[in-house]
Amino acid sequence: MAEEISFIGSQNCCVCFIDIVDSTRITTVEIGQSEKIKLYYSIFINTMAAIARDFDGTIIKNTGDSLIFYFPKTTGTISKSSMIDFKKVF
Repeated sequence: MAEEISFIGSQNCCVCFIDIVDSTRITTVEIGQSEKIKLYYSIFINTMAAIARDFDGTIIKNTGDSLIFYFPKTTGTISKSSMIDFKKVF
């Protein structure tokens, strides 16, 4: 069963947002072809998602040229264990 994200209440955790800077210009001026643009975004999103998952990240949303994800092991109260997990994220 897939993990579900609940927005009831609040918790501390490490949330990340990664974005391709200047992607509109890059795709329209430097790449131009729709198939190559799809490949460009696909490589970026899939690579970043794989890296996040390698460090136990959970993907929240793909927004085209960016990805939002968080690290569940950093959720909750600050403890020695959660600090170790938080440091692993970095």
